[in-house]
Amino acid sequence: VLMRGKQIVSSQEYDPAVCIPVELKYEKENGTAGMFGRKGGRTDCSINVEIWGNADINGSVNGDVYAGGNVNCGEIGGDVYAGGNVNCGDIGGDISAGGSIECGSIGGDVNAGGNVGCADVGGDVGTGGSVECGNVSGDVNAGKDVNCGDILGHAKTSGSMNCGNVDGNVDCGGNISCGDIAGHAEARGSIECKTIKGSAEAGSRIIYKG
Repeated sequence: VLMRGKQIVSSQEYDPAVCIPVELKYEKENGTAGMFGRKGGRTDCSINVEIWGNADINGSVNGDVYAGGNVNCGEIGGDVYAGGNVNCGDIGGDISAGGSIECGSIGGDVNAGGNVGCADVGGDVGTGGSVECGNVSGDVNAGKDVNCGDILGHAKTSGSMNCGNVDGNVDCGGNISCGDIAGHAEARGSIECKTIKGSAEAGSRIIYKG
């Protein structure tokens, strides 16, 4: 059931394998923007979308998105909670997904059961899969390989790590290749970096790049 407030817009039999189409109209009438075609409607209002199944949204959402399944849309101004995968543009808030995440920049924290592919992250990143992203303003905790820019917090991964500078400690199940490490560095494989201000332990060799 698709509802706008208390009004039922459309309904269909739920099928987990089928996306539920949602069209959010934002029209201009006589030079004045109106929400859902209403003349003189507010232009600064926030829209939250809550869907029990998959969310296939043709456009952007300036509020939050809640979906029991997958989410496919443009930019999202608020938070995202999805039981499945998320494929979208930039996200202004936090994102939590049971599956993988493919998106633009993220303003808040990231929590995913699968892989994460995105631009810069404004908070922490926690995932059971791999991470491919830009700079991270918080900590990174991943179940697989991490490839990213600078990390302003600590970093821990069961796989290998290829990143920029790390302002905290690094604990890696594979190899570490990065810039400067401000804290302690530990790797089951090798470590290749510029400087390590703390102690360093490696299962293989430690190489300091010029």
